[in-house]
Amino acid sequence: MCPASRSVPLLLLAAALLAEDRPLGIRAEVTAVSRFVSHGFLVTDGPCLQTGVTVDAALPGLRFLVWQSVTADRDQASKDEIAFRAIYGRIIGYGPTAIDLHGYGTYVVKPQTPSATPAQAAEGLAFARTSQWKFNLGAGLPSLLAAGPVTGGVAVDWFHWAPDPPGVFAAGSVVEPSATLAIALPESWRDLGLQPLIVRTWADFHTGAFGVEPGWSNVDAGLILPLALGPTVTRLGVYGQRSLEESVASEDAVWTSLGCAVTF
Repeated sequence: MCPASRSVPLLLLAAALLAEDRPLGIRAEVTAVSRFVSHGFLVTDGPCLQTGVTVDAALPGLRFLVWQSVTADRDQASKDEIAFRAIYGRIIGYGPTAIDLHGYGTYVVKPQTPSATPAQAAEGLAFARTSQWKFNLGAGLPSLLAAGPVTGGVAVDWFHWAPDPPGVFAAGSVVEPSATLAIALPESWRDLGLQPLIVRTWADFHTGAFGVEPGWSNVDAGLILPLALGPTVTRLGVYGQRSLEESVASEDAVWTSLGCAVTF
């Protein structure tokens, strides 16, 4: 593993030590997805198991995450990912005019990527570890709508990818506007631990990352139903994607997810 990826677990440890003057927030999560879809890309053709651990830092709003995605079909092992992420978010103001500012920096390692550079091919490597940086900046109005049992908001996010080493793929960005609604369920359902039903829709505008055609690439929508029992939250999701650009996704897609998170 490269020095940068080795250093991030040390940052997680430092965050834990710095947070000793207040309760340390640790969140462990495991999610099974029927298909891994990201920013329009159909990353896998089958199910994946995704796990992650998030640690709060002493600075409010700052968190560190270690995350992994592993495909069930080991013939697609080249799609496995390990990510190390530093996340910061802050909400400014109150009510409908509250602004959510957020962003992250991620170092992504793909342990078994098919050799993509001349140097790797010259060494006779069929597979090699490749890495990439991914950055995010976003802003939103999370409390823009409040009408009876329905609340909601909108956001715009910018994502940027850069290869490590350079030349493995074309660097580029995605702009992703989104809208989210939360629909409160009847009180009898809430007594069982069911949380508001989340409806989310988003679209991606690619600028050429990974060599795809620039333009609007996809429109997605999802339904997520959370169930909270003490410190454990289970989330069932159903998603659909309409492809607008074949170089990003060659077909429309439907997938599901089932995740469980525990906060300590």
